[in-house]
Amino acid sequence: MSGRYAFVRLGELDDLAGRTAAVLDSLAPGGLDSLLAALPDSLRSGAAADSLLAAALAAAAGRGGMTALAAALGDSAGGAALVARALATAAADTLADGRRALDFAAASEKVDYTGRTALFELGRKRIAIAGDSRMVYGSMDLAAGRIRLDLTDRELYAAENPLLIDSGQKMAGDDMGYDFEHRTGAVLSGATAMDEFYYVGDVIKRFDDGTLKIRHGRMTSCDLAEPHFHFWADKMRVRPGDKVVAKPIVLKIGRVPIFALPFYFKSLESGRRSGILFPSFNFGWSQRTGRYVRDWGYYWAASDYTDLTFRGDYNERREFTWQLSNRYLKRYSFQGDASYSRRLSLGDGPRTREWQLQWNHRQDALLDAYQFQTSLNMSSRTISREDLLNDVGAVDQISGQQTSTARISRNWSLVSASLNFKRDEYVNKEDGDPATNNLVASQAFPQLALNFKSTSLLPQLRPGRRGSFLGDVLRSTFFRNSWNFNTQTRTYEATDQAVHTARGSASLDFKQQRLLFFTASTGVSASYGWTRETTDGTLYTFDAVDSNYVAQEVRERSESTSTSLSINSSLNTTLYGVLRPRFGGLSAVRHTLRLGIGHQLTPAISGRQGRSESFSLSLGNRFDVKLRGAAAGDSVAADRKLDGVLDWGLSSGYTPGAAPGRRWSVINSTLTVKPGEAAALKITVNQSFDPATRRVTGTRFSYGFGFSGRVDTGGRVAEVDAEKSRAIDRLGAIADAAADTAAVELVDEDGGAGDGAPPGEGDFPGFGQLGGDREDRGESDPTEGGRFLPWRVNSSLSYSRNHLADDTTARLGLSANLTVTRNWDVAWRGTYDFEDGTLTSQSWNLVRDLHCWEMRFSRTVNDVDSQFGFIISLKSIPDVKVTRGKSDLVGGYGQMTGGIF
Repeated sequence: MSGRYAFVRLGELDDLAGRTAAVLDSLAPGGLDSLLAALPDSLRSGAAADSLLAAALAAAAGRGGMTALAAALGDSAGGAALVARALATAAADTLADGRRALDFAAASEKVDYTGRTALFELGRKRIAIAGDSRMVYGSMDLAAGRIRLDLTDRELYAAENPLLIDSGQKMAGDDMGYDFEHRTGAVLSGATAMDEFYYVGDVIKRFDDGTLKIRHGRMTSCDLAEPHFHFWADKMRVRPGDKVVAKPIVLKIGRVPIFALPFYFKSLESGRRSGILFPSFNFGWSQRTGRYVRDWGYYWAASDYTDLTFRGDYNERREFTWQLSNRYLKRYSFQGDASYSRRLSLGDGPRTREWQLQWNHRQDALLDAYQFQTSLNMSSRTISREDLLNDVGAVDQISGQQTSTARISRNWSLVSASLNFKRDEYVNKEDGDPATNNLVASQAFPQLALNFKSTSLLPQLRPGRRGSFLGDVLRSTFFRNSWNFNTQTRTYEATDQAVHTARGSASLDFKQQRLLFFTASTGVSASYGWTRETTDGTLYTFDAVDSNYVAQEVRERSESTSTSLSINSSLNTTLYGVLRPRFGGLSAVRHTLRLGIGHQLTPAISGRQGRSESFSLSLGNRFDVKLRGAAAGDSVAADRKLDGVLDWGLSSGYTPGAAPGRRWSVINSTLTVKPGEAAALKITVNQSFDPATRRVTGTRFSYGFGFSGRVDTGGRVAEVDAEKSRAIDRLGAIADAAADTAAVELVDEDGGAGDGAPPGEGDFPGFGQLGGDREDRGESDPTEGGRFLPWRVNSSLSYSRNHLADDTTARLGLSANLTVTRNWDVAWRGTYDFEDGTLTSQSWNLVRDLHCWEMRFSRTVNDVDSQFGFIISLKSIPDVKVTRGKSDLVGGYGQMTGGIF
């Protein structure tokens, strides 16, 4: 059954009684008949069948007439219609003292309900619903086995797996109580979900602003009654969309405590927000570093344009490092970031203090006309690794080079200019040995460049005008030139070096023009350069006689110039041909022929450059195929086009000035066959031929193909799931825990007999449970309960032979993947060398889904080494993990670490 109950607040009922007293008094002279006349026809004709109305009329007849009737009607749901009609009738009655009638429909509040049985206790002002009960009141949607609504105290009680959705928030538990007036509630053994985590507690109290207070709470992404992991707190406060605060907090794996903190804070705000970077941290113990806490810190969203982040790492036996970073952005103006890092070594070794400074800035409209960008990287003279904040493993590796750059540029209509700065610092290079002279730093400044835009020798004609042959040639010829100046200084341990260079270049290019079915282009380029180099300092040489180093002053000067001139030309064409064969499903075959000739000439300049000349030649063939739709077995199918079914190209070069027999360079041939539409099926053959010896010098062949399928075992394996938390199961998946607040239409059910007697006093031993119907998580089982075993196989074959050295390499690569069960995946990869007849490398990968955890194991074996990697990590917080071996072998889980055990 279903229906709607309307009621007026207690204060408004008192006001109603006072305002309707005059109305009833005005009807008193007419007695009961006048009152019955005011009833609607439907009520008057059905008064005998309406138990509520009949009781009211009987009370009026036996206990004082209209006054008793008024009191009885105050408790009657049907009496609302009577009062409304009476007020409408009395609107013109002068005995009403002119008092305004109450609009009951507008003043009343509605409760939609549905269930198998319902009991209305009018005297006690209670409604009790049992059997698949549901009640919708305002923004609240409650579903439970049994529901009781107390209209006097405006309180609601629910039991038997209730689910409450209020203002988009879902809650579930064992028993629930709710206060309508203050919009507060309490839940025993309750659960709710937000921000990809479940929050479970022995007692959950909800307040009118949506804040939750949880006693003996647990935060977890595991939906089992005994979760695989959880964060436990004695007191927890959750404000949806704002934050979570708890104290103290203990990380437990199963029931075993692993890590504890005196308090916990987690921001639930979306987008940028200030807060502690938690629980995105990595903590544990390793043999090398001892106890450690990494990647802890605080984020401050200072404004809409900038933010600050403070992060740190603590390794008990090794070091303490921290970093302060800043990002800033102003749209259409500038953006950048900066960071400063410090490292303090710990333990028994020598104490060191290291620092790093990095700054990146970009500004595309400096002074509205200039573009400016810079990248600054500086550090102490000695550092232990390239990124001080990240410990990369047992062996620290650094590039030894810190590069800083700055650039400012501007464009004009005919020229663009840029001024550049670059500095390289080489850390850890100063060794104090007088016999060495290591490079410590190098700097290039100023680097000034001027580039003039390409302009034609004659301006272009206006549309519709025609020019002469010479004019067209000049309009197709473009001139451009550029100038640059650079000063570079290098600082060594004992000497300093400065190099000044200046260079100017110019080019005259005749752009591509059509000559019959050829495209021709030519160009001349020339450059002139000047270089001056100076070296100053002191070098030390070892004197074997005195067994001592002798200082020697160094002062060197040198200057040089260079000139170059070259002429480059090319001639290209592309020809097309179409064949329309009359057999099979072929509709058409298109042949594309590409021919190209290039020429480069470097004329002789006395004392500057020697003469050289060379030609380059290329030939390309491509075949595309079009298949008729009927070839696919469908007479109405559209034609299919297969591009690049066959590609074959040749390339070589010719040098007239070379020795006889060596003028033709090696001829390279490339053949690619790609039958069908499968991109994985591809065959490539490369070959080189030496015209001088008329021998094939090299051959390479490669082939690749992949396929997949599944094996039907003919049976099904029933999986036994661990016992799930009832409250969390009612909530559904975390991603679906945010309720849909749209209105729900209640439909009357033809349920037949109820599930027992109407609810009574003994049906509510506690108060309230909040929850929701469990929704499908969307998880797929490729094995379909163990019936199928999906598999994938990929293969690649490569063959390479150097005919001159008589050296051959042939390898076969294979990889296979098998999904054994819904939670187990096994993969193998190997390389087989045909020459040695052995597997040169093999790797095994094993993945196991452990509900809210995931396990990965990898082992690699090759000719010289074998390694393994093992990881068990939380899906929701990957930084909480156990690792062994070389964990970077396991994809997606970072670098070597000692784990938390």
